[in-house]
Amino acid sequence: MIGLVDYDWFYPSSKDMLIPNLEIMKLATYYKIEERTFCRLLSLDETELDGYKTIFFFSELATEHKIPPAFLRAKNVIYGGTSFTKGKYIPFENSVIDFTIAKPSIYKEFLKQKYQEGTLTKVISHVLDDSYYRIHAGNNLLPTPPVIAGKRVIIYDRDFFITGWKEKI
Repeated sequence: MIGLVDYDWFYPSSKDMLIPNLEIMKLATYYKIEERTFCRLLSLDETELDGYKTIFFFSELATEHKIPPAFLRAKNVIYGGTSFTKGKYIPFENSVIDFTIAKPSIYKEFLKQKYQEGTLTKVISHVLDDSYYRIHAGNNLLPTPPVIAGKRVIIYDRDFFITGWKEKI
C-alpha cells in the first residue's frame, strides 16, 4: 500500500479554490493502473505508518513545514514538491509517472470531508472537473491532458515561457 500526503491540502490559501497536488494525483493514478497497488491519501493525524511500503509527502506552497513527528520518524517517507526543492521541479526517477495523466479521484474522501466542513459544492466540483497539467518535466515535454469543454486547466509550471510554450498552450 502506498501513502500519499498533500501537505498544502491541510493549509489551503483560499476558501474559493482548492488546488490538489499534481504529483500526488499522478502517483495515485500510476500506482493504481501500472503497479495495481492501492493508494491512500493520508491526513497529518496518521500515526501508524509502518503498513505503507512508501509514503510520498508533497508540498508546493508551504514556506514552513510543521511535519508531524510520526512522519519525521518513519523511514518510508519520501519528501517532494517544490517546497522541499527550493522552488525547482524535480522530475520523477521513473519518467512514466511524469507522463501519467493526473486524475483527482484520490481526493474524493477528502472532498466529502471538505463539503461537510462547509466548502461550497462549486469549489468541490471544480476539483473533480478541472484538468491538471505540467508542461515540462526536465527536458521532457509532457502530453496535454484531456480537457472538458468550458472547464479550467490548472498549469503547475513555475516557468513555462520556454521554447514551444505558446503552441502547447
